[in-house]
Amino acid sequence: MSKEIAIISQFNELSTDRLIEYLNYYKFIPFRFNYEESIQAFDLEINNFNFKSLISNSKFSVNIGNSVNYYRRGNFKYEFLFNRSDVEVDELIAFMNDEIAIINDYIFKSTNFIGSYVDEKNNNKLLNLQFARDCGLKIPATKVTTSKEKATSFHEKYLKIITKPIHNSPQ
Repeated sequence: MSKEIAIISQFNELSTDRLIEYLNYYKFIPFRFNYEESIQAFDLEINNFNFKSLISNSKFSVNIGNSVNYYRRGNFKYEFLFNRSDVEVDELIAFMNDEIAIINDYIFKSTNFIGSYVDEKNNNKLLNLQFARDCGLKIPATKVTTSKEKATSFHEKYLKIITKPIHNSPQ
């Protein structure tokens, strides 16, 4: 099991800050990619013996093919450096954006990701919780029930509980 965890989020996102503190406490190695920072390099290698998907920003590089990855907010943002005097630069940027969309889709579908920028509306939080547990993360005791008695019993057992929906509300 990998101890590296790549996180896609945004600057000043408090839940991500707390998650990183939690991961550090349990000796995981979190790498935070903030949407506001551009990805400087992407390197994908697939052959019969190897799968490597390396993403780099100004601070670090992570092989997200071998790490556990968590989507919180935002997306990978790439920066293209072209000579603006080129007549065809707009066409080239449009082409590159189409290519990047395929790369992002591949990254999210082929690596160990919790959450997805594509599927966030239909994100199954129960599957995410199970996946986190299966990756070795400690998870809180969780109860989903239609029984008032069982909910009350759970509250009495744990005293401090958080209630929240298991689906994402429409925006």
